[in-house]
Amino acid sequence: MTAGFKVRLAACASAAAVALGALAGAPTATASPTPTEVSLSIVDPAARAAGQRVSAPSSAPIKSKFSIRGKVKVKGKSKRTVRLLEKRGKRTVVIARKKTSKKGVFTFKVKAGKKQKARKFTVLAPRARGVKKFQKRFKVRIVSNKAASAVAPTWANGTSVAYSAAPTIASGFVGGEAAAGRTVLVQQQFGKKWFDAAQTVSGADGSFSVALSNDWLRSAPTRVLVPKTGSARAAVSEPAGTAVVPDYVPNGTDPGDWTEFDPSRRFRFNPCAPIVYKVNYTHAPGYARAMVARVMRHVRLATGYTLVDGGDTAGWPDPAPGQAGADADTMLIIGFGGQANTSMDLSGNTLGRGGPDKGVWAKDSRGRHVQITRASLMLDTVEPPVAWNEDMMSKTLTHEIAHALGLGHATSLGQMLGPINGPERPTRYGTGDLAGLATKGMQAGCSRPELKKGARVAPVTNSVKLP
Repeated sequence: MTAGFKVRLAACASAAAVALGALAGAPTATASPTPTEVSLSIVDPAARAAGQRVSAPSSAPIKSKFSIRGKVKVKGKSKRTVRLLEKRGKRTVVIARKKTSKKGVFTFKVKAGKKQKARKFTVLAPRARGVKKFQKRFKVRIVSNKAASAVAPTWANGTSVAYSAAPTIASGFVGGEAAAGRTVLVQQQFGKKWFDAAQTVSGADGSFSVALSNDWLRSAPTRVLVPKTGSARAAVSEPAGTAVVPDYVPNGTDPGDWTEFDPSRRFRFNPCAPIVYKVNYTHAPGYARAMVARVMRHVRLATGYTLVDGGDTAGWPDPAPGQAGADADTMLIIGFGGQANTSMDLSGNTLGRGGPDKGVWAKDSRGRHVQITRASLMLDTVEPPVAWNEDMMSKTLTHEIAHALGLGHATSLGQMLGPINGPERPTRYGTGDLAGLATKGMQAGCSRPELKKGARVAPVTNSVKLP
């Protein structure tokens, strides 16, 4: 291939408040400062005798304000300084200070903040003329002001189903006070990220039932998520392992029988984006269109790729001088032609060639790799070394597309990626082929470009040899 391979490094809280004095003595209710908090104070006999106390809510809703009130002893009618401290990590900091009234009364208004947590406070009145130091420590829990939610699905039809069979169905009930009309998402984890796989809305009684698609092969942790709303918290189930398996028996028993296209670097498309393919049918047999559509379904089954038919093209893979190349929007170009149309070497007993053309350095859950941005494959239908038939052409096309997706040859002739197109080659991807393609497709998660400038990398192709 003469074209350069470009790589650019490219609850509501309405709860009784805790006693904030010593734990002896009977609790005494005070006026509730807001409809969402009830404040209690508990003081020990010595503090009560001295007329000193502190009261605050035991909990407060996030994004609200709450009051910390109290009274300390004063000398005569002299106002006294009171500080409000909070422990933050290993430090205790003063967050407010003020003077009491002449009777020693004080009030602090505190913002609850946006996070659920337990906040640790201290009210401190330092020693003053004629009065001893007064200090009380207490906690205020900052809680969600939303109703609780829960979800625990069951998995109908089993957690492992065959492609084209009845799909796995997630069903159950959304629990809690706000269960009706909730969005219910079934999510699956690919790489390190959770992806939405199915969605529905809970019924009036909180029930839900939703089917997972089974149009591509995968094995993944699966969970049900009920997102939070303005009045209810989110809920998520424990993950369960689900799988979609082939509806045929793949050839071979070794899932390790596959190789990378280039041992020095991994190639793969970004499975989280559509792949637009175009085909030049100039020298194609009459059965080619139906064959291409069928092979693309097999690729989708093995990878989870979203393959978009961009239509016919007049361009050629790695065009020969004077020939048109791939359109700008083409990510995978397929050609049925001859040596006069392409710079790929179709000499000897080569039936076809395929591989990545362009890419950018990227990262995924396994690390650094080349994200393919353009790939090509060519079948020699003008001067082939042997006469084509539909079975042979279908196997060769299926083989070459796997090269274009980043796979190298298998060692066994019984795999689709075996190096020789002989009678041992199966009509569908084998065990090793499927394992290799799973590392290229959605099972391995998204590919993210590095978006850094870098150097050119030489083009590479693989060929299919006859016996």
